[in-house]
Amino acid sequence: MHYEFHSSNQSEYLKNSTQEKLLSSLEYVLYVCDDVYDFEYVDIEIENESLIRNSLNETFKIILDIDSELYRELIKIVDEFFIFRTHKRDSNIVYSGSDFNKLGTVFINEEICKGDNIYFLVDKIIHESAHQVLLSIMTLDEIVLNDDRERYPSPLRTGLRTMNGIYHAAFVLYRISCFFNKLVKSDPSNTKAIINLEQNVRQFKDCYGVISNKGVLTNAGKNIIDACNSEIEAILDGIY
Repeated sequence: MHYEFHSSNQSEYLKNSTQEKLLSSLEYVLYVCDDVYDFEYVDIEIENESLIRNSLNETFKIILDIDSELYRELIKIVDEFFIFRTHKRDSNIVYSGSDFNKLGTVFINEEICKGDNIYFLVDKIIHESAHQVLLSIMTLDEIVLNDDRERYPSPLRTGLRTMNGIYHAAFVLYRISCFFNKLVKSDPSNTKAIINLEQNVRQFKDCYGVISNKGVLTNAGKNIIDACNSEIEAILDGIY
């Protein structure tokens, strides 16, 4: 697994990239779905590199142990994990992200690699790999045909979102739900895993309801999201 740490001796990594839109050497614009994240990053602290690497390795081991198929897919579709640090004063924290203009790279805030909630990092890794999968599919099929001027409620945002954003959210939530379902089955006493599972299943159903009522989808888009819902229903029929 390749980790790209943004430290002072690696700034050329960003400056030389032709696919990233940089406003300055310390500012980045991240494009994914209907969201645009404009944030400043600073050099990571070199003394934290070992801790960050260990946290990421622990995360991947958990994923491998619980869902080896997901792990193999993840390491195939994601080429690198770009680790960055933001200013503490930033009000809108970017924990992680994927960029349609840079498929294969997952952006991870070092803060979530230093905490004691390993499942939060697991969530973000699966979350971003799911975006990578769906963004790759969308290079071949539009999936969502709704006008981007349309806005609908989404459980992952306080404001309204495009149907494209809600579809992405549903797909992400489905993938996270499936992982935590397997984790709960491996250890039914794991209360943290149960809480994560219940939350993601509930939020998926909220998204799916909006998509079912208001979504204008291609045949592939409808087949994908309906298949996701069928698996979520199977989880609801057979868990905890």
